[in-house]
Amino acid sequence: MKITIDISDFYLDEEQDIETALKQQIIHQVVNAIDKSIKEKVEKQISLEVKDVVEKTLYQKISKAIGEVIKTSAFKRRSNNEIGTIEEYIKDCLSYNGNWNSFDEQIKKLAQMHAKEIKDRYDLLFASQIVSKLGENGLLNSEAAKLLLNSKSE
Repeated sequence: MKITIDISDFYLDEEQDIETALKQQIIHQVVNAIDKSIKEKVEKQISLEVKDVVEKTLYQKISKAIGEVIKTSAFKRRSNNEIGTIEEYIKDCLSYNGNWNSFDEQIKKLAQMHAKEIKDRYDLLFASQIVSKLGENGLLNSEAAKLLLNSKSE
């Protein structure tokens, strides 16, 4: 085994011998490398821990602040012109049974529209699969299959 050491940057005092000076230099470099590695890992771990603690603290403080705003902020109530909290406003909105801006009616309309759209998509998919299978099995003229598929997708 042959080891080559470049000592161009190495400084040797007059009273030191080369063996002792090289040992000290190598020990110094190894200690510095280990110290740097440990320092980076410790800083990374500290950053992760600090970030976690800050996020938890912020979440708690923000949740508490939002809760306070909900309980104490003043809004004009929907049912009458009195001033009330957000909780009361939301309760008014949910219990409102009029046709205009009724939450219940809006949710029902959206659900019906969504259900109709899903049903139409399913029907179209089912029909197109039947037509394509008939075409694959030779039970349908290719021209007729193209016409059926194109007219259904439009």
